[in-house]
Amino acid sequence: MILGKDSYEAIVVGSGFGGAVAACRLAQAGVDVGVLERGRRFPLGGFPRPTVRADLLHWHHGGPYDIRPFNDVLIVQGAGYGGGSLIYANVQVRPPADVFDTGWPAGYSRASLDAYYDLVAYMLDIEPVAKDPGTGQLPSKTRQMEAAVSRVGREAQSFRPNLAVRFEGAGEAPAPNKFGALQSGCLHCGDCDIGCNIGAKNTLDFNYLHIAEQHGADVATEAEVTWLAPEDGRFQLRYRDHAEGGADATVSADQVILCLGSVNSTEFLLRCRDQHRTLPRLSAKLGRGYSANGDFLALGLNPSEPFGATHGPTITTAYVHDREQDGRHLRLTVEDGGYSTRLARLLPFTHPARVARIGRNALRHERHPITSLLQEEGDTTVVLLVMGNDSSDGTIELAGPHHRLRVRWDTPSNLTLYSTETAACRELIAELGGRLELLQNWSVLGQPSAPHNLGGCHMGSSPANGVVDADGRVFDYPGLHVLDGAVVPGAVGVNPSHTIAAVAERCIEATIRRMPGKERWRAPEMADAPRIAPPEDRVSIPASGTAAPAAAGGGIRWRETMSGTVTLDESERAAAFTVTISVPDLPAFVAKPSHAGNAAGTVEVAGLTGEGGAPVEGGSFHLFLAGRDALTREMTYTLPFHDAAGRDWTLSGVKDVRGRRVLDFWHATTRLRVRLEPRDAASPAGSGGLRLGIREVARLVASMRPVSPGRPLDLPVIAWRFVRFFGGTLARLYIAGRKEQRA
Repeated sequence: MILGKDSYEAIVVGSGFGGAVAACRLAQAGVDVGVLERGRRFPLGGFPRPTVRADLLHWHHGGPYDIRPFNDVLIVQGAGYGGGSLIYANVQVRPPADVFDTGWPAGYSRASLDAYYDLVAYMLDIEPVAKDPGTGQLPSKTRQMEAAVSRVGREAQSFRPNLAVRFEGAGEAPAPNKFGALQSGCLHCGDCDIGCNIGAKNTLDFNYLHIAEQHGADVATEAEVTWLAPEDGRFQLRYRDHAEGGADATVSADQVILCLGSVNSTEFLLRCRDQHRTLPRLSAKLGRGYSANGDFLALGLNPSEPFGATHGPTITTAYVHDREQDGRHLRLTVEDGGYSTRLARLLPFTHPARVARIGRNALRHERHPITSLLQEEGDTTVVLLVMGNDSSDGTIELAGPHHRLRVRWDTPSNLTLYSTETAACRELIAELGGRLELLQNWSVLGQPSAPHNLGGCHMGSSPANGVVDADGRVFDYPGLHVLDGAVVPGAVGVNPSHTIAAVAERCIEATIRRMPGKERWRAPEMADAPRIAPPEDRVSIPASGTAAPAAAGGGIRWRETMSGTVTLDESERAAAFTVTISVPDLPAFVAKPSHAGNAAGTVEVAGLTGEGGAPVEGGSFHLFLAGRDALTREMTYTLPFHDAAGRDWTLSGVKDVRGRRVLDFWHATTRLRVRLEPRDAASPAGSGGLRLGIREVARLVASMRPVSPGRPLDLPVIAWRFVRFFGGTLARLYIAGRKEQRA
């Protein structure tokens, strides 16, 4: 769509939790505002009900899911009029007060934001889960989850979070809500995460955006902003009209509020600074401080009774895990999860090229792909979502001369968090009588899922330590703002939408009050919004902190350096890599045939990567994959990277582990056959060999560190279990080889 005019006082780009708030308040304040949204509208009954996976995807059929399999993380975003609210799990939770003690600018605290949280709560009509109108009971997963949490001694740490769901009027014809938008009541159908076709989710198009349009906001959907530049004291924007074949249009405004989502807002500003060069004075901190919010997903198979994950709102209950561990404050929020039966086709989504690079064995020996698990297990599957206070030190950047977007995330530095999250999930799933299973992008590729992206344009006191100020104003560009999750300085450890909306309310209020004649402006609904006592504030953490998960768990990591040569373009070149292998959960690592770990570090190829090498992007490692016969195992390395010219390459290596003598196994585990493969088929491939010397082996062994989810006695157990698995496998191969020799 094209906007009705080519000039406005303000343009809001994006309609998620930041954009919807900004558009609503600007329109209410009498500002001439236009809204540009790249996705389409989804009216009542308008969400796709897929027969194939791609029906839900934005880039294929204009669906509400935008899934971007970046190198180090699998990013999940919403696309449509209402942004992430269309597909999120409805949860509106406030983080504890101490979250605001680190990284947030002066003036921010839980207490100072509570009035804005209350305002958001009123706008979204939040309340805890209600009983299923069909059965008269709470959802099965709610009851089972709360019972399991109680049995492991964490009842006082649990709560039922407030949800942005309309429970009144279930099964009735759509009726106007308090803002005049038509909605029905929740039928507990489980379709929250693919778009609610009966209008029971209080998505942003039923409140903030509805009000914005009532007050004159001009909205263009399927309109993607591609370029922005200051000109004569205003801003010029270029956008693409996808509804009409991709034609370009322009619009200007005195003020621009960017609300595309954390990754997209950061990418857009990076392109303006580094590619288009229209905003050269943007802070050097742009792209820094990315956080995946500690997101972690787990499944539980074959529980004692059906969990009911496909019935009820997506999330209904939670508990908090909070303690000091290894000198660090570790906090997790563990929630029951759900999924539409139609979403099962989408869950295992990973980029085909990435999966292919694993090699034939990495997936061939997986007994249960997640798709078949959900389809075979049906409604028995337990689903858990966890969030935590991760390191919040990732980077969003444009790489190489082609300015390819890259998200870099240090999985090894978050290994303690991921190990604890895994152990917490295993504890609950075991209590429910089930068996832990992890998504393939994590268990096979070592790639975390990230539906709650934060940071990239974080707030600060100056351009030296931030991209925007405490009110979301971009430093050195008056009139340009960012008001979405990108400004949040770090992980909040809970579902972040409530905080994003509250911060947006605070910032847009400050923006409006700087306008002539509006110095005392406030949101009209502020007077109607009651003070509420959120259920998460009633959680009681033991004085000594949450006890460590009772289920056995823990991980291990080590650092490995190999060097040698590869032949490329008929010339022999020096090559090497240094990677940290991270195994977040050793029990799962040993049990699963893929024996997969995450590989992070650098690859160096003379004449290709430049000085210092190139960072590995989404690397993976597999130990002792089944080989061609019972006498063989393979150790594989898949290390994607970009060369100095920005081209995609993958260094793939295999150690063929077999032998009849002890010396055979030394050679097998210290020598790596490698292939250097470009993604561009027109470029030549290379091959060669790398090896570990005695000194490098000693350093590898010395670098090994077990990671415990909190029980000190687990550390020697973890180390011993890894040694037993590694040594036992070699011993069995040696014995089998000797038997074959004697035969």
